[in-house]
Amino acid sequence: MARRCVFCQTESGQLTTEHVWPQWISRLLTKRGAGPYTVDTFRADGTNRTFTGRVMPLTIRGVCGTCNGTWLSELEGIVQPILTPLILGMRATLSFEDQLAIGVWITKTVMLLEQTGSFGTEIFFTPAERRSMCTDRWLQPPKRAVIWLGQYCGTSVSITEVESLRLRYRRTPTDIVGSIVTFAIGSLAGQMLCHRAGEGLHDPHIVQLPMRPGPWDETLFPIWPARDEEIAWPPRIVVDDRGIRMLRERWHVPLLSPFEFQQRIEEGLRLYGKTSG
Repeated sequence: MARRCVFCQTESGQLTTEHVWPQWISRLLTKRGAGPYTVDTFRADGTNRTFTGRVMPLTIRGVCGTCNGTWLSELEGIVQPILTPLILGMRATLSFEDQLAIGVWITKTVMLLEQTGSFGTEIFFTPAERRSMCTDRWLQPPKRAVIWLGQYCGTSVSITEVESLRLRYRRTPTDIVGSIVTFAIGSLAGQMLCHRAGEGLHDPHIVQLPMRPGPWDETLFPIWPARDEEIAWPPRIVVDDRGIRMLRERWHVPLLSPFEFQQRIEEGLRLYGKTSG
């Protein structure tokens, strides 16, 4: 029976196998003596899955040949020279275009990752959001996402930690649903937070979700929402294995009241200088 491509939604009886983490990263790290690779995915219910292989594991047979041979291939060709020095722990300067390309690449990777079952039974991204990756003229991450990059100096070759985000504001019956992906590949660390908060707002970026305090400004560079400024890599503070856990756990916060939720919106307005109209 024909299945639909994860991205373009076209039915096809000959879907190709796509590596969630591309093989060029495995080859890059293998030259440094790395491998085999282990990926742990952590879920909100406390369970986790472990994948191990000679290349960075996790594949999905769900991408059509057209997507695989066109925009996906072009995207890898664009980001490979940008990401290589970051993965190898070298100094670099990231332009606005570099940051946008990395943000799109991370979005594509997370969209594939959730199709492997790493998010449990839930799929966060809608078919329309996945389709936009190959149909929009100006490709960019979803508006309901925030992406950060950091530098990693821990003991693992690769880490991928996936969690479902559940925020329930007091006196409201609806959960704010989202997902958090925290990863480290070689010397590169990153985190992507996606959410459905502020559905009625013109710009969902202005909703500042609650977060534990920490040295995040010195540890992470925000690359999405886009800011038209260069980044001098690496950050001031490098994260180790404990730091990766702190990144993942910074979203484990108490419930908020409606008043506190409104305060978060006002914080976002001050940060981004935008209106919600």
